[in-house]
Amino acid sequence: MLALKVILVIVGLAFALFGYFIFFKNKYYLINGFESDLRSGRKSEAYAKRVGLVEFILGIVILTVAVILIALGGLNSRVQKINTDLEFWIAENVDDVDFSSYRERYGLMGGREYYGRGYIPEVDENGEQRDPEECVIYTVTAYPDYLSNKQHVTRIRITDPSVRIYGLTLESAPGEISDIMEDNGFKRDKNARGLTYKKGNVSIGFSSDNIWISVKVSNILGIKF
Repeated sequence: MLALKVILVIVGLAFALFGYFIFFKNKYYLINGFESDLRSGRKSEAYAKRVGLVEFILGIVILTVAVILIALGGLNSRVQKINTDLEFWIAENVDDVDFSSYRERYGLMGGREYYGRGYIPEVDENGEQRDPEECVIYTVTAYPDYLSNKQHVTRIRITDPSVRIYGLTLESAPGEISDIMEDNGFKRDKNARGLTYKKGNVSIGFSSDNIWISVKVSNILGIKF
């Protein structure tokens, strides 16, 4: 990801500078072969202006993407892992994790999902997977953007009432949830349904049948899965 950011900055600067000198400073010699084409009448100054403007705009766009990626890297703030039974935590890098001993949950596009260790999905009469009634499911995708080549846990779904996060479980009372989440720096998201709390780019939601934890993953290029 660092290499991508460096390349984008270098390429963006090159296009923007070349475009600037061609369009604003009339340095037409920066266009390969333009001066001879101008003398022969094959090309005009208007053509050079268009080339300069296109290069300048393209450079600005590439630089903007680079700046956004760099800024998103700063969002990689980790929410502290406290008093939990989870094997992996939200936004945790799992590039070096061997998931061969975990059961994979099939069907996700743009990432992979795994059941926590010891949870075994059922298979119905049609051969389709069915989640265990009580389990933990980890979603692994690129992060902080879908362009990234690093794999992180970006969503966790808990239906096992024995699993704790911040000491809370599916059986915790709303008042207890509110107090503990606020004590850990989370704020209630009043625009979301149910009990949802946010801290930075991490959201944690509680309902009667599951707890979910997610981290926002950007999609700068609008990749569709």
